[in-house]
Amino acid sequence: MSVSCLRLLAALVLAALSLPACALDMKRCNGRVLRVGDWAQQAEALCGAPYYVDRWQELVYVDIDARRSLRQRIDWSEAYFNPGQGQQLFSVRSRQGRIVAIDTLVQRGGAARPGDCTLATLTPPQPVGEVVYRCGLPAQRIDLGLAVVDGRERVDEARDLRHEQWLYPASAGQTLVVEVREGRLLEAGLR
Repeated sequence: MSVSCLRLLAALVLAALSLPACALDMKRCNGRVLRVGDWAQQAEALCGAPYYVDRWQELVYVDIDARRSLRQRIDWSEAYFNPGQGQQLFSVRSRQGRIVAIDTLVQRGGAARPGDCTLATLTPPQPVGEVVYRCGLPAQRIDLGLAVVDGRERVDEARDLRHEQWLYPASAGQTLVVEVREGRLLEAGLR
């Protein structure tokens, strides 16, 4: 192999290693393989119980003809797993019970550690699974009720943006307010 080929190969390897998150087609859990396309229940059977599951529904409209459309309710979930000491947290997203994505978490704000719930470690756009891993479940959730409504203003065509504030007790009588939308951290602050 020539020197230029070796340099190119080294550059490609370094580029691949520097990627912050990785979308995977499969994940090995306890010596067995979980793949995109498997049923969501298989993730728990192979990888153990998730520490947090984010669930939501989506309304989808499919045009049948010029005057009619079919409304279908789609169930989504994103289960977050902690495979153990020294391994990276990961999530399994499923649509209608089938796995559509397996992703490692970026872990913004440093390596995720339970109880490491500070403004310095809560940085957008962390997934809600990492927020729960660092801070635990919120003491209170406030639904901000934002929705996108179709231009024809049909109420049944509204899309919930899953926009909430999560409240955690903090020191000195303050409250840590974590704002999340669409499964991602928007901002965090003390009040």
